[in-house]
Amino acid sequence: PLFSVVTDEELSGLVEKVRHVPFAKGQTIIEQGEPGDEFFVLGSGEAQVIVKQPGGVQEVVDVLRPGDSFGEIALIEKIPRTATVRAMTPVKTLVLDRDGFEDLFPKKSPKRKKLTTIIRRAKLVLESQAFSHLTPTQIHEFLSSVEPVTFAANTEIVRQGEIGDSAFLINSGVAGVYHDPEGVKVSELGRGDVLGAISVIKHIPRTATVRAETEVSCLKISKGTFLKICMSNVVVGMLLADLADKQMAELKSKT
Repeated sequence: PLFSVVTDEELSGLVEKVRHVPFAKGQTIIEQGEPGDEFFVLGSGEAQVIVKQPGGVQEVVDVLRPGDSFGEIALIEKIPRTATVRAMTPVKTLVLDRDGFEDLFPKKSPKRKKLTTIIRRAKLVLESQAFSHLTPTQIHEFLSSVEPVTFAANTEIVRQGEIGDSAFLINSGVAGVYHDPEGVKVSELGRGDVLGAISVIKHIPRTATVRAETEVSCLKISKGTFLKICMSNVVVGMLLADLADKQMAELKSKT
């Protein structure tokens, strides 16, 4: 999905930049918390994605197979790895480092802008408390199903009483949550927050009006995609259900 926007010529240049790196069974490919500057595509074999939870418990959250990719955020930002990937079998990987990426796609080029947008959306998902437990495969599927939308300041994103057929993951900006008819401001939402979850999960009309306080950019999530996520990832489903309950309780306590 990351390089679906490149031309055949650029893809040929990409092939010239990648290295073929094998890993033995049980060998760690990347380590959670460590710095990284490489993006990987699994060419053969299988690998586990392992996340260290609070308390030190290590949880296997996904199994990667040929064609799956991981580590793309390292191409544009120097942040610690968010998971460990370990070979379950002997594996072969294709590896692109940050220097190779920048040679192919200079920072001011239009194609670099498109690729950076895709990577930053993946980073947004990982930063969101509700969606951070999606696996790499699920993140790619999620990003291929959402729609980027922007709301000007002082415009409504959702209106209380309307039927909710989508939810939103805020990328940037600030949104205010208002409860009608008094117009009481209940809370503010920002980057990484989810709005519209109550209506989608509980199958009820919108319980509040959400208005853009500044320009707000979001990823619009259809009801079908939202519910599919809840059913395919138990942890994310529980987090989203808990989020909806907390938002309902906050509304009731402040109105």
